[in-house]
Order: sequence, then structure tokens, then C-alpha cells
Amino acid sequence: AAALFAEAASASAGLCRIFDDVATEALGLVQVRKTRGKIWSLAGRQQGLDEESPHETPLCQSLSKLFPLDPVGESQLKAILARRPPHAGPYQPDETDLMNTLFFGSDPYVDRVVKDMSEVQKAYRSTAVQNSARLQEQIVKALGHAPKLMLEVGSFVGNSVTNTWGPLMKKNGGHVICVDTWEGDINMRLGNQFQNFMKMENGFPHLYDTFQDNVVAAGLTSTVFPLALPSIVGARTMAALKWEFDIAYVDSAHEAGETLVEIHLYYGLLKPGGVLLGDDWDFFPAVRNDVKRFAGCQGLEIQFPASNTWMLQKPK
Repeated sequence: AAALFAEAASASAGLCRIFDDVATEALGLVQVRKTRGKIWSLAGRQQGLDEESPHETPLCQSLSKLFPLDPVGESQLKAILARRPPHAGPYQPDETDLMNTLFFGSDPYVDRVVKDMSEVQKAYRSTAVQNSARLQEQIVKALGHAPKLMLEVGSFVGNSVTNTWGPLMKKNGGHVICVDTWEGDINMRLGNQFQNFMKMENGFPHLYDTFQDNVVAAGLTSTVFPLALPSIVGARTMAALKWEFDIAYVDSAHEAGETLVEIHLYYGLLKPGGVLLGDDWDFFPAVRNDVKRFAGCQGLEIQFPASNTWMLQKPK
């Protein structure tokens, strides 16, 4: 018991350091820390980094202890997984496996009719939409092959997946799993400017309906699979299934610490050589800080495949 307490205390101390760093950077008191690689921009300029963080390795160790990717200690889940077809190791599911596992063979888009989604498409043009061609090109170049399985974490109304990720995967015979609660984040719940998207009714938003209508209108129902779960539960579901991914795009709530945990979990789901990326590098200090911290503890280079977009590649 004493050993377990000491380990938990060590992990908690590591987490405290994480949030101390987040808070300090938010106040503008911390300079950028150096990763073992370098950070570069699209223009090729090098951003000088000032000092090695002394807590890089403990940070990753603390994340692994406090937020393990694999679900543990759940006998009911073990019994459920024991009934699944056995696989020797991590693998990529085909369309039939996706349908049977995530929806028990039912069609998640049943009874959806094609609608005109042009107003939604015009109203919200995400970073991934604006940089669609370049992102597709740079990701395939980094991977060295056509991707077959992708995760999008935070899909909102579906504009990114219908314009960028869905078309990329469809032309290669691949699939995208979109992880989102479709309940909105803090900004969407409190901001008037988001209410045309939220369409609140009886205290609940209709984002999922808009997302599905978008996917149907784009003709991507055999490519895009919605998974209505919180990000951490979604990651652990994928880990439990032993599914591995070529790409993970993290575009969720962007809260300090939360982004760090999501990066840690979804990086763990990548195949060797896979890429993890996200947007809002320019506009969310919490995102920048958490990406830098994770890259530092893993010894990864932060790449910028398009404007406002960061990318990390898992070693092959």
C-alpha cells in the first residue's frame, strides 16, 4: 500500500507540474522550451528555443500513470472483448468490422435524406477546410503511403471531414472515425455566435443531426463513421479494440491540460510512422503549450504542414 501511495504521489506531482507550466505560460511568464528536434514554419524559418525543460521525461511518465490508454480493472469489459474475434495484435478494421462493432450492424445514417448543406458549409470554414489540398499532400508525403484508417477528434458540424478527411480516405478506400459528443464546448454553450449551429431544443443541441446531414450530402456514408463519445472514452474504446491508425486529427475543446491528455492518448493509437495533428496553433495558447510539452517529453519535432496547423510523427 505504501508503494502504491508513493507512486500515486509521484504521478500527482508530475501532473501538478503540468498545470503549473500551463498557468505560467498563460500569464506570459515562460519562454518556449527546446525539444530535441527543432520547430520550423512553412516559410522555413527556425524558431530558436531557449532551454531544455527539466521535467520532460517525468511529464510523459506521469501522463501514462494517471491516464493510461488501455482500460484496466474492468471484468465486464474483459468478458465483452473475449467474445470478439481474436487478433494477434493491433490491426485496422474493414467496413464490415466497423459497422458490426460500432453499430451492431445497423446503419448510423438510416432514414437520412440528402439535404442542401451549402449554408452550413459557407458559415463555417475550418482550418482543415481552408488548407485541404496542402494538408492531404503533406500527410501522404509524411506517411509515405496512402492512409487507410483515421481518427478525427472533435468533428462539430462535419465540414472538415466532408471537405478534407473524408475525400482523402475515400479515394484510398479508407475510413474515418469521428469522435465527438456533439454537445458543444464551453464557447459553444455560452457564445451567442454558435447558437445557429447548436440549435438548442429542450436543453440539448442538434449538432449531431447537422453532422450526419453533412456526411449524407457529401456521399461519404461508407467512409465516415461517427462515434458519439467523449474523447478519453473514445481513445480507450479504440485501444480496447486494438485498432491502430495512420492519422489522428485532434480538434476538440482546446482546454489547457485536456489537450495534453488527448494528445497523449491518441498518439498511443498511431501505427509506427503515423501522424498526429491539429489546428489552432496560432489562436489557442493552451494548444501551443500542450503540444510543446508533449513533443518535449517524447523527443519529437513539431512540424507545420499548413498555416495554423501542428503535426507530430511517431517514429517508424
